[in-house]
Amino acid sequence: ERYECEFNQQGLVEIDFRDFKVGADTTVIFNDKTVTMPIIEANDRNFTLAADGLIIRIDRSSGTVRITRGTRYRNVKCVKSKFKI
Repeated sequence: ERYECEFNQQGLVEIDFRDFKVGADTTVIFNDKTVTMPIIEANDRNFTLAADGLIIRIDRSSGTVRITRGTRYRNVKCVKSKFKI
C-alpha cells in the first residue's frame, strides 16, 4: 500500500508499506528527507508508526494521516493506492 499526500506544512510526500506486520519497517518520504519507521500497530482500519518523537497514524479507509510531534498534531489528506508485484 502506498499513501501519496497532497501539499502540507509537515512536508509529508508519501508513505510506502511493503510489509504490514508489527515491527516491519516502512519508508516515509518528506520533502527534505526519507526516514524508515517501524510499524507499532497494524489492523484492518489503522497503521501506527513511531520513531524519534514522531508518531504517524494512518486511517486505511479514508487515507487521512495524523502526524504528531510532542503535543502538536496535523491531519494530512492522502490518497491510498494498492499495488501488486
